[in-house]
Amino acid sequence: MTGPVRVLIVAASLGGSARHTPLGAARIVSALKACPASAGKIEPELLAVTVPGDPARLARTALDRRPRAVGFSLYVWNRDLLLAAARDLRRDRPDLVLFAGGPEATADPAGVRAEGGLDFVVEGEGEESAPLALERALAGADPGEVPGVLGSGVPAPDGRDREPVVSARAPGVPARVFGARAREPGVLARAELSRVPSPYLDGTLNVSEYGGGLWELARGCPFACHFCYESKGCRGVRSFPDEVVRAELRAFVRGGAREVFVLDPTFNADPARARDILTLLRREAPGIHFTFEIRSEFLDAAQARLFGSIPCSVQVGLQSARPEVLAVVGRPGFDRKEFRRRTAMLSAAGVVFGLDLIYGLPGDDLAGFRESLDYALSLEPNHLDVFRLSVLPGTVLADRAGELGLEREPRPPYGVRSSPSFPAGDLAQAEGLARAADLFYSRGRAVGWFLPVLRPLRTRPSAFLQEISDRARERTGAREDLGHGEIEGFQLETLEAAYRAAGQEGFLPVVRDLVTLHGAWTRALAEGETTRLRLTRRPDDLFGPAARDPARLARTVPERPGAWIVRPGPAGPRIEPAGK
Repeated sequence: MTGPVRVLIVAASLGGSARHTPLGAARIVSALKACPASAGKIEPELLAVTVPGDPARLARTALDRRPRAVGFSLYVWNRDLLLAAARDLRRDRPDLVLFAGGPEATADPAGVRAEGGLDFVVEGEGEESAPLALERALAGADPGEVPGVLGSGVPAPDGRDREPVVSARAPGVPARVFGARAREPGVLARAELSRVPSPYLDGTLNVSEYGGGLWELARGCPFACHFCYESKGCRGVRSFPDEVVRAELRAFVRGGAREVFVLDPTFNADPARARDILTLLRREAPGIHFTFEIRSEFLDAAQARLFGSIPCSVQVGLQSARPEVLAVVGRPGFDRKEFRRRTAMLSAAGVVFGLDLIYGLPGDDLAGFRESLDYALSLEPNHLDVFRLSVLPGTVLADRAGELGLEREPRPPYGVRSSPSFPAGDLAQAEGLARAADLFYSRGRAVGWFLPVLRPLRTRPSAFLQEISDRARERTGAREDLGHGEIEGFQLETLEAAYRAAGQEGFLPVVRDLVTLHGAWTRALAEGETTRLRLTRRPDDLFGPAARDPARLARTVPERPGAWIVRPGPAGPRIEPAGK
């Protein structure tokens, strides 16, 4: 190389918010900047786009930057787009060095390499291996000699592909045809976290551009759930140095971050460290909203109080409420009573928390999923995230798919199509249930009134949601942009029809009060919106203990009709009489 060459690292995210910060790709850019062997030779650049997109247009955009090499950060949601763009680049510029990394590349390295016409694929963490492999590829050497890298034929300088050659024998490694693995499958590259440079500290990522960012405090997971990418490779948790954590937090504060999403698969895997970090956040970043993923097994009362002392939301992985189903996917020992006790700590501390559920797990069925949904809603989470099982490449479930009878989509997102206990028709019903729960409960912000309002109807939550699933689909279609006011209108219409069908229309005034008051309060909190209401009871009564049973509320609390205004305030929403 006679001068610095440009290397593009391409990320394709689902949006431009803090949640979609291209951290993985940015880490490779930072690693290239910091690599001594690259100094003065490589000019790395991050190219961030959104999906869906046009691969031909992406390829043209990349070529306009006049790169010598292009790397792709592959995830389930962008694999098709980025590898199609890679094929276009290979056709138009055969001399380019093309490579990829990320979860999809790690899970299916040979498939990714072949599908994109790539020169090499980084398996695992690429901050140390990617720069070394790229240096070798640019020099015409075999990048596959770098541990954690799957190589391929390197283009000759004139753009023609080289013929396969036999590589030199490395110590302990048999001679092989160029492009084959130089190590046993499943051995992934791991970076030394104390040497991994931060894109938030070297200027690669601008916090203000995204309104915050994704934040890695640690890597790895102490569990081995069979549906997760973490189920293979190296187990255990490695933490980033405390000084890096503190420096990145200061960068978030200086950059005016509004929200930060902590990426650790199990934030509280080390309870003592979790408490220390929460104390740091309370002291240093009281104006930032944080999102965490935790496991209930490690939750204690001290953590719950600390979560409650900062602006945050906590996601807890439930997946299923059936111990026998969880045991099949590598999560043995689930105890419903203990899970309830620990999540109650979050409720008692005033923590906003959500639960994850998966339908289509091996050994589960539609009745079991309904049971899990009822259990999850009985815990009164602020929201539910309900997913169809994805049989991801590189996971234990993918390896055992034939044994377990799992039929899956061949392309991302690899959703399960059927299993012996969960046929396609039942999966479709479960999908309708998930859609109804998302609209009516989660996006409808119904946690404050959902279970009480169902009591007079004498129905289980899953039965109610199944009943309205077709109506939810017809009313909303695939729209994701519905405002809360529109969703509230759907909730009121649905409840009125249900109460009339059950002969309980006498309680409808109280039901309308509960739905509209809670809705106005959440809009004041989340959107800063002011709402004028007419209620049949006073707000204090509607937020009080009697509201746990609308029938009791209607019988024991006298009507006091009035107009009220719910408006945002510095310490939270305010409710004031509106006068006449």
